[in-house]
Amino acid sequence: MICKCMLVSLFVFSLVQFQLRWRADSISTTKPWLLYFRGSSTSVGVHTSVSVSLSGLSRKYGDPLVDNTDGDIHLKDRTELEIHVSCGVKGPSGSDHRVCVMLNGKCIRTMDVRINRLGTTHTESLLRVILPAGAKISLLHYYDHMGTDSKPNAPSKADCDVAVRSGIPNVYDAPWVY
Repeated sequence: MICKCMLVSLFVFSLVQFQLRWRADSISTTKPWLLYFRGSSTSVGVHTSVSVSLSGLSRKYGDPLVDNTDGDIHLKDRTELEIHVSCGVKGPSGSDHRVCVMLNGKCIRTMDVRINRLGTTHTESLLRVILPAGAKISLLHYYDHMGTDSKPNAPSKADCDVAVRSGIPNVYDAPWVY
């Protein structure tokens, strides 16, 4: 009898603790935010890569926990993000390029680009992730291969727009709180 009472009271206690924890998490969770960044790579030659330096373009809403002092995006807290990358790549026609979304120095999304006859091509990517505190997001532009009809060592450049949005209700099992 005492054992049953202890089990029931332990169950009720843990249920109350879970509810209090969820309530505390909802209070400490920040409201959703949206930031736009714009960046471009410097002129890059064949078989080389260069970082795309992002600068803070505008904050649309919310209070972001993001730092952008060195051309990369640094997260200050664990965040569910939707990252929309839109890049225009200019270079010799027929050349092959890659634009990589990097997380702490590792590529998590690659956009392959082949330049058209006009010398400019556009690519987009949408990425939904849950990132830990202290994560660093950056972009890298690779010039992989010179096209058959392009000039030797002709430079290339990428102009990128990045929208970073927090607070996604359907990412995994993270609680959604406004």
